Amino acid sequence: MSEAHQVDLEAYFHSIDISQALLDEHQKGSLELPTLIYHHHTQAIPFENLSLCGVYPPLPTHANVEVGEVVSLDIDKIFQKLVLDRRDGYCLE
Repeated sequence: MSEAHQVDLEAYFHSIDISQALLDEHQKGSLELPTLIYHHHTQAIPFENLSLCGVYPPLPTHANVEVGEVVSLDIDKIFQKLVLDRRDGYCLE
């Protein structure tokens, strides 16, 4: 069984420039809401592969510094990298 993770949605929405007022304009359960989130996410968090090339030094908060930065699907590491560290993501993030 997988472990449940708490994601700070307020911090995530802030990082992709979605205000509570903008969220309130869209009905929950509508197709417009995930479309809005997708559009803002792809505009605020573009594709990045520079860390795999060694351009950025690996940070212990979202990488194994001994082997360099690798793609991780760990939700806590992805949140740290994309939202808190304001880095861009790989195609799987």
